[in-house]
Amino acid sequence: MPTYRILASGPFPWSKDPKAPIYDYGSKVENVPISWLLKLPGNDQRLSIDEMADLQKRLVAEGLRDPVIIVVGKKSRTAKLGEGNHRLKIAHRLGYTSLAARVIVGSEYGSEKHNAATIGPDLIPEPNKYFPSDAAPSDVFKSLAGLSV
Repeated sequence: MPTYRILASGPFPWSKDPKAPIYDYGSKVENVPISWLLKLPGNDQRLSIDEMADLQKRLVAEGLRDPVIIVVGKKSRTAKLGEGNHRLKIAHRLGYTSLAARVIVGSEYGSEKHNAATIGPDLIPEPNKYFPSDAAPSDVFKSLAGLSV
């Protein structure tokens, strides 16, 4: 299990609880630069200011229990931040530079139904070739290959 620095300039701290769901994904979870994650469209903010403040207090006290999820359409070649929009905003506000993320791949996702970023050239492998349905970000995006955050 990796150890992460708890500094504002480093990765956002993972949960201190070794039984937290974030550890169940093993090597499929990687710290991805927040600047990269912010380029992806996400869901609308649904939490009030007070709820965001409570979530921030909980994240600072307990660490991140679940990774953010990047959803990718292998046919549409699009991606979206499917879960974790609020956690991303809080980590960014606190000055962290990366956040734990994993990828879920479907055959179609994004442009036909949702606001999604067209990222075809950044995706690996080629269209309609094998694509893991649950993967580490660096296994799916060329720009994150060799990730060592």
